[in-house]
Amino acid sequence: TELKLSFKKDPILNDHMKQKSLFYEQVLPLVTNMLKLHTTIRLLQIINVYEPDSTISPPIKWIEQTQQFFQAFFLHPSLEYIKSWYAKLIEDTYKAQEKSL
Repeated sequence: TELKLSFKKDPILNDHMKQKSLFYEQVLPLVTNMLKLHTTIRLLQIINVYEPDSTISPPIKWIEQTQQFFQAFFLHPSLEYIKSWYAKLIEDTYKAQEKSL
């Protein structure tokens, strides 16, 4: 089973920070719960069209949500592959957790 998540910038909602907040506070927790409940997912793609913004530190809540996502990822019984584009916090958290293993 494959799960592909495309989170695209809404031209009507012009607030970039509000859209990022929606992704990390609403969408990512839903995907985390989906991983916990559906054990047959093998491939997960997260497509986020935001440009990485390294000048702004992410809120602690976003970091915690991302860490919970990776806990579900690493414990998932059948997930073999994850691919993400422009989800900088996700990529950075993955690299940090990968080093700690």
